[in-house]
Amino acid sequence: MGIIKEIYWEKGYGFIYQDDEKIYFKIEDIEVNNKNEIQEGKRVTFQKGVGDNGRPRAFKIRIENGETNEDSRQAKKQINYFLPFDTNKMLKNRCSIVDEMDNLNLKLNKYAFFKDNKFILFKKDRKGGFQYQIKLDLKRNDLVGMMNKIRIRQANTIKEGYDNFKEINYKPNGKFVNGLGLPSVYEVSLNLHHIYGIPYIPSSSIKGITRMWVLKRYFNGKEEEAEKEEWFCKIFGTNTKRGEIIFFDSYPDAGLKIDFDIINPHFADYYTKNKKPPLDTENPNPIYFLVLKDASFNIYISIKDNDNFVIKHSEINGNALDVTKYFIKRALEEIGLGAKTALGYGVVTYQEMG
Repeated sequence: MGIIKEIYWEKGYGFIYQDDEKIYFKIEDIEVNNKNEIQEGKRVTFQKGVGDNGRPRAFKIRIENGETNEDSRQAKKQINYFLPFDTNKMLKNRCSIVDEMDNLNLKLNKYAFFKDNKFILFKKDRKGGFQYQIKLDLKRNDLVGMMNKIRIRQANTIKEGYDNFKEINYKPNGKFVNGLGLPSVYEVSLNLHHIYGIPYIPSSSIKGITRMWVLKRYFNGKEEEAEKEEWFCKIFGTNTKRGEIIFFDSYPDAGLKIDFDIINPHFADYYTKNKKPPLDTENPNPIYFLVLKDASFNIYISIKDNDNFVIKHSEINGNALDVTKYFIKRALEEIGLGAKTALGYGVVTYQEMG
């Protein structure tokens, strides 16, 4: 008896581990009605023989039904080893506990799944079905209710605390990539609130792309020129003085979805090793990342009553709050928020620029 540890579907073979021995097998030698049952971690019985190259080979392989998948046993061993007793007791039924977690930040970043020497978001079988998947469902009733409460509470707090504020609806034309480059064991990430666990846009991101647009539009990207203008410094602040406009974190309306998208680099050896020619015989290396679909955010800015001021410029005139709202909308249209904006992610179109 042994355990299937490696399967190479495209080449038609794999390896069974028996004690410390690695035994070659061909997938066609596995006696099974449904090939979906052939998985890494399955216990098997087989007849041991010798292959054409003189090395050990397995024949007449049968999968032992009812055996626990090796990865599950390894996960349990890791839980028993790394977690405190009370936590381990709570997480005995690993899969159901993870599926029921309502904080997506904990599920994604603190309970990462480790297999084949790497952390994975999901793994698909040959037919495209999921063998494993971290389910990030934002349409659960409890999450929908929580997102609505957070959004309404923020709106009420701003309206009660500030007489002067503006609201901007941000609904990207397509998908939205938020927080792709954040540190993550998956090498790709998603910006999730550290307490609520839902997607959100930090105020620093909104302020940053607005400031970038203003620099490019009015000062040719020159910081030293911009900081000579009093209105620019009053809106965005400087290294020594805070800005007068207050930018708030932005929370989503209920109804958005988290989905997977793909980058599919071709000719990796050609671009990285610079030795092999770019041939179609080389397999692409797909990289999956997380995106938001059907997203809609409410962006708020405000200013204290006694801090409001009028901007007079050759191209722009008006009070600071109205002008900043205009800047934000232009920045969202022309630059967009998040990653991959050059490909259209995170860009919005406004019919009116008021």
